[in-house]
Amino acid sequence: MKKLLCWGYSLFVACLSANANKELLKPEFALDKNGFYRAAFVSANDTDLQNAVVCFRKKFALDSVPEKLLINITADCKYRLYVNGRFVGRGSDTGDFKRYYFDTLNIAPYLKKGENIIAAAAWSMGEFKPVAFTSQKVSLWVQADNPEYAFLDTVNGQWKAAKDKSTVFAKGMFY
Repeated sequence: MKKLLCWGYSLFVACLSANANKELLKPEFALDKNGFYRAAFVSANDTDLQNAVVCFRKKFALDSVPEKLLINITADCKYRLYVNGRFVGRGSDTGDFKRYYFDTLNIAPYLKKGENIIAAAAWSMGEFKPVAFTSQKVSLWVQADNPEYAFLDTVNGQWKAAKDKSTVFAKGMFY
């Protein structure tokens, strides 16, 4: 019993520390003067996006590479982010109905002068996704920390999105 109690406490502490460096989706700096986000969740125009992978892409040019370029990113349900073909990070962390978390990533080390591409793959496990993720389809949310780079924000029509038809989730005993 003592070992089980110690193990349970260790797991509790590990779960708390896993969320320690995550940001809530309502920080002051991410809101405009009216209290709204510049960015919005975007998705592909496919009708069946419950159990799917959606690929997102944004092409842009830079005259010079900034020392630091922070973006805030989250997805419904999970994502992997790439800049110019290099892996940057993955997430997002599960929250609940009152707390939706996002990651803040510095993408400056992955950028170059001239044309750049940000790409992300996001996916959802449909009815088996965590309860905190409430949408009916796979979606992505990106917002640059600095309004000077607002062209990176996910706004309808500015990011390309398409369902990855090569990925099919297996249906098994519980699905």
